[in-house]
Formats: sequence, structure tokens, C-alpha cells
Amino acid sequence: MTVCAATFGAGGDMNSDALLSDAARQMDWSPEDSLDFVDSDRAQRLYDEINEEVHRRGVCWVPTMLVGDEMWWGNDLLGLLEDFLRVRQES
Repeated sequence: MTVCAATFGAGGDMNSDALLSDAARQMDWSPEDSLDFVDSDRAQRLYDEINEEVHRRGVCWVPTMLVGDEMWWGNDLLGLLEDFLRVRQES
């Protein structure tokens, strides 16, 4: 959600190391480890798997967020997705 809000919501560059490092810090992750992961073979494999899955599920708009069988698309629904995730985490 942090990167979606920074890019799709605020117009930031998702390829920016500074943006990704800042997002990592906001989530209490190591910026260095996060950037290393982004450049890893494992990240590329996960990207390929997820890309295949979203095509199978019929995703055609960006940003689209999938949680289980639920789908949201459009940055105007980021707040609803945050609420959904919060309620799901509490239950």
C-alpha cells in the first residue's frame, strides 16, 4: 500500500531507489535489504508468477489490488482496501 500510494496516489517514480527506500523505512524494513531483493532473481520469479496470475484472473487496469478472491482497481479505492485489510487482520 505504501508504494501504491506513493506512486499511483502521489505520482512518484516506482523505479526510484529513494522512493523504495523511503517506503521500506515507513514499513520498518531495511532499505538496503529491500533494494537488494528488488534486484534479485527471486523477485523476478515472483513478478513473473504474479503477472501470470493477474492475467489469468482478468486484471486489466492499474493499479489493481488482489486479496484472495477480492479485487480493487483504481487509486480511489486504496482507502477501502486499507479498511478491508485492517478488518481482516483484526478478525
